[in-house]
Amino acid sequence: MVTLASGLSGPYDLVVASGMVYWTDQSSGRLMAVPTDGGTPVTLAQGQGNPTGLAIAGGDLYWTNQGGRADGGGTVVRQSLDGGAPRVIGTSANPDFLAVQGGTVYWTDHAASQLFAAPVDGGAQTMVASLPNCSPYGVAAGAGVVYVACYGSGTIEAVPLDGGPSVSMATGQYQPNVLALDDGSLYWTNYGGWGGALAGAVSSLAVDGGTVELLASGLPTAWGLALTATSVYWTSFDGHEVGSVSRDGGAPSVLYEQGAGSFLAIATDGAALYWIDFSGGAVLKLTLP
Repeated sequence: MVTLASGLSGPYDLVVASGMVYWTDQSSGRLMAVPTDGGTPVTLAQGQGNPTGLAIAGGDLYWTNQGGRADGGGTVVRQSLDGGAPRVIGTSANPDFLAVQGGTVYWTDHAASQLFAAPVDGGAQTMVASLPNCSPYGVAAGAGVVYVACYGSGTIEAVPLDGGPSVSMATGQYQPNVLALDDGSLYWTNYGGWGGALAGAVSSLAVDGGTVELLASGLPTAWGLALTATSVYWTSFDGHEVGSVSRDGGAPSVLYEQGAGSFLAIATDGAALYWIDFSGGAVLKLTLP
């Protein structure tokens, strides 16, 4: 394991692209980056209001600012990787995670229990769906549909963009959190943390329906999620570990663990894993075998 950045005050979400790792740092209000091979971290944007979720698409970074949380002053921001000033392209009370698809950015707002959308180039935003009792966090955008992880109601919802009602793809989940869509399947983490049937877990489901496949269970907690062509990787917030399992199923394994820490977001470039240690104030890297 290699530490790429340390002494951070509140790292939260991260992405990796083109030899760089990017992350949000909530407490310092900064967007930061460091080369995947190591080096001096740099600040790309500062003065942000509690930056949280992060995405990258088409040479631009997108992130959510939760503001003061209680003041409902949240924003969605876009900034080019080539520099320039951050630009607000959306607002809501407490925006969380976000996804970019086809010139539109979608984001969840757990406080409002709603899904929003806005053009990446600016323009009027829309409230795509109101999801009572959902408390949405993770979001993934597909063709004509947006998928949402409902932390509160324990469901994975498919929200059609033509205005139809949302469809519960999976039910009976316990605190579904981070969500990813790849190669026709959804993958998500259940935060859990209560042991037994309420422990952390990692699951998958084909978007055309079927049975939820439990890939890993009995985890202390499960938070971050990253995919390669063959494997699913996750972080455990309370278990301060990184795990993996084959997409085809099989026995999960622990790739890395330490005695303390609070592991959040994880990403991969296929050669290594990169993740956030929130309480340790660090960005970490583990080369894949």
